[in-house]
Amino acid sequence: MLLGAWAPCYVGAAQSPASGPSSEPSGHQFRAEALGRSGKKGAVYVSFGRYVSEDGVVVERFVDSYKTPSEAAAAFYELKKSASHVLQQDWKTGPDGVRIGPRVELAFDRRGDATRRNVIAWTEKDSLVRLRSKSLAHLRDFEKQVRPAAPPSK
Repeated sequence: MLLGAWAPCYVGAAQSPASGPSSEPSGHQFRAEALGRSGKKGAVYVSFGRYVSEDGVVVERFVDSYKTPSEAAAAFYELKKSASHVLQQDWKTGPDGVRIGPRVELAFDRRGDATRRNVIAWTEKDSLVRLRSKSLAHLRDFEKQVRPAAPPSK
């Protein structure tokens, strides 16, 4: 089910929905083009959004909601197992420095196509959050804006 075919919503240096006003500039600003929610096999539902940066790079965001945290963790590990390459794995932390869940950066190479899809994923309670784009740099920037991590410790 598509909730909005065109819903301008800027995520960038000025303000992001998750973090409020930002004190440091970000590399890109993203405009929401489509937002929605639908059923998904194995999950209760999936919320999704399609965002486009000012330079035309598309970032897709999916939040798969499950009945339990263990179901979300199982989906996370299945996604990780299906990747062509695991580029990085660590922990997702919140702005307060508390660990939210495991986080990975994945690459999916398509057969017969030179295009690589990159995915950043993490679990958060009973949800699996997936960000997807051709550009890993754009994904990292988008992630910082919509779900900022803890500031670096001094």
